Amino acid sequence: MTDLTDAMVAFYRARLDEREAAAKKTSDDEYAWNVGCSTSYDSVAHAELHPPSWALLDVAAERELLTTYEEARAFYSARTSAPAGELYGLHTALALRVSVHARHPEYDSRWKP
Repeated sequence: MTDLTDAMVAFYRARLDEREAAAKKTSDDEYAWNVGCSTSYDSVAHAELHPPSWALLDVAAERELLTTYEEARAFYSARTSAPAGELYGLHTALALRVSVHARHPEYDSRWKP
């Protein structure tokens, strides 16, 4: 792995850890009660899309993307030929997911796809 890619993977893994920890701090029922206390219809409509159970499923899917990417990198790094399109596509997908955090102070603009 290159240092830049290692840093991107570590950064994204840390953001996923943060999301998972936040989602585990409350239950869907507590979340629904808090959302129900909101006075803004738009806030409620948006918040209802992201209950803790959904956030945990999303984090699990993102971790699966990371695992698949790391497996592909390991597979292709053992080859003498140039990386295949699969690895390029996975890297691009990962970089796009990481770019959601572009405003985070630790985000490196060189990770942009």
